[in-house]
Amino acid sequence: LASPSNLDLTVEINRGRDSGVSPGMPVVTGAGLVGRVMDVSRTRATVLLVSNPTSSVGVRLAATGEVGVASGRGARSPLQVDNVDPAAKVTPDEPVVTSGLQQSIYPPGIPVGRVRTAKVPPEAVQQEVTVEPIVDLRRLTFVKVLQWSARP
Repeated sequence: LASPSNLDLTVEINRGRDSGVSPGMPVVTGAGLVGRVMDVSRTRATVLLVSNPTSSVGVRLAATGEVGVASGRGARSPLQVDNVDPAAKVTPDEPVVTSGLQQSIYPPGIPVGRVRTAKVPPEAVQQEVTVEPIVDLRRLTFVKVLQWSARP
């Protein structure tokens, strides 16, 4: 695994097309989600980390089953989860996993993180939820690329 680049928003791995890697494939560690393959050459690939502001991941709150979309906010910031029903009971430290809903880039059930904060502003149409990524994206050593493609 090469060192992080673009202010820790992507990483380069030493596997590419010759190893069966293609754009869009999920990348994980034993702990959980790292991101997805963005670009591929014959022997290398660039991985877009979940912390990247251009990254979005369909997620499910494990305790409530509520679904939302987690977006990156930078290398040292929690993920922001949008589209969570304001009536849902979201609790700090609640596990968050990939939803795997139709056309998802990611298979269901991959750990993403734990709820850091959840609040409902007055008259809000969604909760303000932040999630601490489960994987320390600044200390990646080994990752695994999953042979997964989105379901239609």
